[in-house]
Amino acid sequence: TVYNSILDLVTGGYQCPVGHFCPAGTVVERQCLPGTFAPDPAQGSCDFCPAGYVCSGYGSTQPTPCPAGHYCPALSAVGQPCPAGTFSPLQFAEEQSDCQPCPAGSYCNTNALLEPSGNCSAGYLCLGGLATPTPIDPTVFGTSNSAQLANNITITVNNATAVVHSGPCPVGHYCPEGSGVPQPCPPGTINPYRYGRSALDCQPCPGGQFCAYLGGSEATGPCAAGFYCPVSNQTQVPEPGDTACPAGYFCPAGSTGPWPCPDGQYQPHTGRAVCLDCPAGFACQA
Repeated sequence: TVYNSILDLVTGGYQCPVGHFCPAGTVVERQCLPGTFAPDPAQGSCDFCPAGYVCSGYGSTQPTPCPAGHYCPALSAVGQPCPAGTFSPLQFAEEQSDCQPCPAGSYCNTNALLEPSGNCSAGYLCLGGLATPTPIDPTVFGTSNSAQLANNITITVNNATAVVHSGPCPVGHYCPEGSGVPQPCPPGTINPYRYGRSALDCQPCPGGQFCAYLGGSEATGPCAAGFYCPVSNQTQVPEPGDTACPAGYFCPAGSTGPWPCPDGQYQPHTGRAVCLDCPAGFACQA
């Protein structure tokens, strides 16, 4: 190899080929390392693979798009898989933050997903970013999943606010398959248990009680004196107009049905809690 100073050319040599680099004094061209590329001939160094692309293997001539389900920082030779709990349907992701959290109501149980794995199981609340269809409540079991702890919503249980996380469906509610929001049991019903799966898990208000609120896990209180609240009647108010105690009967607070006045007593009015003693000169039989 000879340098011609008049023509400013090197004679007897050859240009460094694409995919290679040739620093000063090179005798034999060198392949670009993984994570770099050389698109042009006669390069003295290889270019860094840009973020959002991969330069796989040795001797890359062009970067290729980062595959879906992965992210590729600068100098990537291979894509990094989006972790479980996330997915990425698009190419060219650059950082792990470009991986999308699994949507509410679904789960992403493996790495490198292009879409969620499926719906969360019935009986569970899934607020997003989950790797399992049956999440454990982090506040009960002390999991170290800080992301799950940070992801929460506020609901109403027994007319009071409550903060809930992904986990078993909360009391007073039910969660069909794919639930990102728990469904409250309607007034007149309650659900004292977690893991509710459907509206069938909302039980009628207990007899003698009324259940006034959405999302109830327990009765609001006893039915008022002078009224009765039958079993399985889904009573919502303490003085239900259709179950006022009839004449000839008495209904203490919390009654499931009217009680007939005993012998020697009577009650001529409706909506009464006690019977009256039979007056002198009269006989009162049940």
